[in-house]
Amino acid sequence: MKHITALILLLAVTDAGFAQAPLLEIKQNNSVVGLAWSPDGKRLASAWQDSIIRITEFPSGKEVGKLNIGVPVTGLVFSADGKLLGLKSGARDGPLMVWDVATQKKLRELSYQGYLCNQLAFSPDGQNFVASGPGDHMVWQHIKGSGYGSRMANVPEGSCAAVAANGAIVAWSNPQGLVQLHHVEQRKHFHMKIGPTRALAFSPDANQLAAASTGKTIRLLNVPSAAEVRKFEGLREPANLLHFSANGKVLAAASPGDPVVRLWDVASGRLRRRLTAASAGVRALALSPDGLTLALASGNRVYLWNVTTRDLGNLGKPVALSGAELKTAWQDLASKEQVRAIAVPHVDKKRVQKFLEELDSPTFQVRQRASQELAKFGELIQPDLEKYVAGKPSLEGNRRVQKLLERLRDPELTPDRLRCLETIEILEILHTPEARGLLAEFARDALIKQIRTAAREALERLKRPPPAKGA
Repeated sequence: MKHITALILLLAVTDAGFAQAPLLEIKQNNSVVGLAWSPDGKRLASAWQDSIIRITEFPSGKEVGKLNIGVPVTGLVFSADGKLLGLKSGARDGPLMVWDVATQKKLRELSYQGYLCNQLAFSPDGQNFVASGPGDHMVWQHIKGSGYGSRMANVPEGSCAAVAANGAIVAWSNPQGLVQLHHVEQRKHFHMKIGPTRALAFSPDANQLAAASTGKTIRLLNVPSAAEVRKFEGLREPANLLHFSANGKVLAAASPGDPVVRLWDVASGRLRRRLTAASAGVRALALSPDGLTLALASGNRVYLWNVTTRDLGNLGKPVALSGAELKTAWQDLASKEQVRAIAVPHVDKKRVQKFLEELDSPTFQVRQRASQELAKFGELIQPDLEKYVAGKPSLEGNRRVQKLLERLRDPELTPDRLRCLETIEILEILHTPEARGLLAEFARDALIKQIRTAAREALERLKRPPPAKGA
């Protein structure tokens, strides 16, 4: 597409958006060992080797809290309302702790001898504090003061663990990939066989499990069937850190000897970013809830990076353009018709209405053909289908349309749609009045929900104040 080619060509020449500095850098004179975002994405908690947890406001970079824990911390997590901070202190035998973020005071602690349990989560109501580690787990009803745990002896070296963000399921795997899972509410155990594994992470809804293999891939598996949903590729070596954004759209991974952190679109499996950000190695990573900012712990620094944009692939060597070529490319940017054709395509509403009416035909072949023709429109007629259902149609018509709507819940990411999404992200980088105008048009008029949402989110981000340059 000429319009998109012009955008990419100009960005290749100016290198806009690809050689970016971090949004924020937090530095201390000792090592950082853990990170956690608040649920609203406005605060980042960082745990340091000096036993201090610092809470930093984002994007201002202002330190708004400082918790003196007294011992090093191996895991930390915010409660769903952001009022509590759960911690695993020390190493083996170190207690679990619950701190009040506002008062910066410790509320409670619980110690189970011999437990590692540094993968942490609160239940949505904040009542349960759940912890998982290789071969063990704990469920602490910290307000009532009760709880239980389970620990396995002789856990193989190289085992890994994870806990669902809602605290519903804990899991650990031995190096061969035999995963033991515990459902907290039902107090039931089950297992999955997934093959050699280095790291685990649950999707936010706990229905899927990302597993980093001992090779160079990450598999997304259904729980508990272990059926493979998707495969993420592009690693140089096996990953040992995995993290989902809270909205489930982005997966980040880091490897111990690789300075490049990688991020994928979960829905498509497409590699979204390669971020060379940590020459000292990554100790911890955490995606913001919206998946747009990545916090990395490396050495004695925490870096926060904007990961909104996608990689555009290998563009080759820089191109020397003549003045005429630059002028032509710039003029192409003024024409929005080609991208608009994807975001706001023409749909023959009369044909759509005709096929909807034929869903009530007494002839089966007519009804079947109408369903097939409507399916070809895909998401472009989703509003029409929803309006049809709201009008209380016949049982047969309702059944067929509901089936069509069900298919649209997981639409195909076509090349044209991907180009449009990438163009939206490039327009956000440009953030000129013209770019904002085109984003506003997409947010208002795009027939495809995914494109409308992407444009609206880009406009919302452009309204935010610019982030601090450092702390």
